[in-house]
Amino acid sequence: MNRINTLQTSAVIVACSPIDNAYPPSLHPLLDDVCGRTIVSHIVHAVSERIDSITLLVASADLGDSIANVLTDEPVTVVVGTLDEFLLDIDLSETENEWLLFYDARIPLGVESTLESLEEHDTAVSKSLWMDTSSEPTVVALYVPARDAHNAVTAVDYPVDTIAELSTIADGTHKLQVVDVNSWDGDELQLDNARERMEISTELRLRLLESLVELGVHIVDPYQTYVDVGVTIGSGTTLFPGTHLLGATEVGENCAIGPYVVVRDSTIHSDVKVGPFAHIRPGSTLEDKARIGNFVELKNTYVGAGSSAGHLSYLGDATIGAGTNIGAGTITCNYDGYRKHRTTIGANAFIGSASTLVAPVAIGTGAWTAAGSTITGAVPSDALGIGRARQSTIENWAKRRRAALQTDPQGNSNG
Repeated sequence: MNRINTLQTSAVIVACSPIDNAYPPSLHPLLDDVCGRTIVSHIVHAVSERIDSITLLVASADLGDSIANVLTDEPVTVVVGTLDEFLLDIDLSETENEWLLFYDARIPLGVESTLESLEEHDTAVSKSLWMDTSSEPTVVALYVPARDAHNAVTAVDYPVDTIAELSTIADGTHKLQVVDVNSWDGDELQLDNARERMEISTELRLRLLESLVELGVHIVDPYQTYVDVGVTIGSGTTLFPGTHLLGATEVGENCAIGPYVVVRDSTIHSDVKVGPFAHIRPGSTLEDKARIGNFVELKNTYVGAGSSAGHLSYLGDATIGAGTNIGAGTITCNYDGYRKHRTTIGANAFIGSASTLVAPVAIGTGAWTAAGSTITGAVPSDALGIGRARQSTIENWAKRRRAALQTDPQGNSNG
């Protein structure tokens, strides 16, 4: 991706529009979370890949504060004011050899196309205001859609007086020209419209998934797959419907994730299978060829290469060696009501079904635990840990019980 560097270039993202007054700052459409990034962050991030200096123009201080809180890592300055005020405050004498790109934040999907047009020096830059403040004649291209009764885009809708006032500021040395508007499919969707607001979120998500497909990721149903912008996925990996990969998650090559799996801030290496219906919580690592099955939850847990937890388990604050099998219904009791404690399981161990491992506890390499055991102490390598009551069998108890239930306390037959 090329940067725009023919002249010094600045961008002004304009968030002064009816949406500023239609929503409280905390529910503003620009703050909608899409793939782990707010919509305004998507816009700023796209612009910052090509332009160094960015100003975000907002209509209210409350909205400015809310937006500034989510843009702490982005190269942007938040300014409160209207577009008219901003244009009238421009000092053209200090902006020689500079381009100013004004972009309407209500139209998040058109950023890439606009920047590509500017990069190609196309004077008909749609959906933006592009102003050359050098000594050459200034060109202004502005697109703010007007809509008819059927909600169709009809024409350029912008106060001409503002452009006229801008020309007077230039003392007649700059000539302004409104350039014909060109549009492209889908990019004209606006956050002002509730239905289009949902479509914008969906389109941003689908564009991210499309970029993953181009890298060799197979996505079975993109309309039921959710991947955050910070996630990396290796080629050959398949994402099944209902998969959510969130935060700073990393997934290796040739994995199968899903259906209906949530992974957050965790690392999954290559040839790993996760799901269906699994939950991988932050701080977890799955080494090559590990297997996490249905209704298994991991939290801050390391799973060694080739190890398996097939079903119905909670493994929290645990370290599991390579080649270990975790039986169904196993849980690590990691919390004593005050502190979290860690469970350590060695390589090639076998944890019997319905084992309860009370942390802190260590299971040695090659050790076993008997099904249904509560393990509170260390199990040495190659040993068997049993922690359950001894079985007792009472002959004919069930037969006598059934006979007693056939007669009530008064001795009357119940049939």
